[in-house]
Amino acid sequence: MLRTILRYFIAVPLLAVIFIGLTIFLELFLKTFIREGDEMTTETIIETEKISIPLEEVVDDQQERQVKILLPGEKSLTKETNDFLPPLDQIQERLTKKKFGTFVSPENSPVSPERFFGYHNAIDLETFPGELNETVAVRSVCDGKLLSKRTASGYGGVVVQSCTLNDSPITVVYGHLKLTSIKVDIGARLQAGQQLGVLGKGMSAETGGERKHLHLGFHKGSLINIQGYVQNKTTLLNWIDPCLYLCKN
Repeated sequence: MLRTILRYFIAVPLLAVIFIGLTIFLELFLKTFIREGDEMTTETIIETEKISIPLEEVVDDQQERQVKILLPGEKSLTKETNDFLPPLDQIQERLTKKKFGTFVSPENSPVSPERFFGYHNAIDLETFPGELNETVAVRSVCDGKLLSKRTASGYGGVVVQSCTLNDSPITVVYGHLKLTSIKVDIGARLQAGQQLGVLGKGMSAETGGERKHLHLGFHKGSLINIQGYVQNKTTLLNWIDPCLYLCKN
């Protein structure tokens, strides 16, 4: 009997000690787990912040130019490339015959005689009566390199320049120029408003046998294309109406 009582008094405290020990262990374990979880969450947030900051600061060359718009005392390079100037004075008064998108044929044309057929993918800037025998200077409409200058059928002298419009490359076609008047070398950079050359003599080889006028075309992309007419409206979408950027109200 005494032995049983002793065993009872020994077992109860021992179980109590074990229970208390397990409770303490469990409490420490839970605190450690929660603390580690919090630390992981904090580290994740910090790591995310470290990643997000550089992503906002990483910009390509085009974005850097857009940022420069906001800097005092500096001009935006992007804006400058979109500043187009008319190649001739009084451009709207000269746009009297073939506008962009005009469909012409030998039977239906504002010009007579007519040898071309299709949708006009440019604008024709006519000369005034007093300019028939006068030198008419043609200016570059934008900043960009001279890509080509040569003689071509239907044009006489034709020049192609690379430009940037709305952050996209285009090529500008100047037709019916006197080729020998173009002193700028291929690959040289032209400034908007810089003299490019002069119009060729009407009805001569300098203008491809055409009247004295300037054919001005804007072609999308960087490839050289000197077509003056296209055969359908879908193809016409590859061209831009220069008057949208050059004609002033």
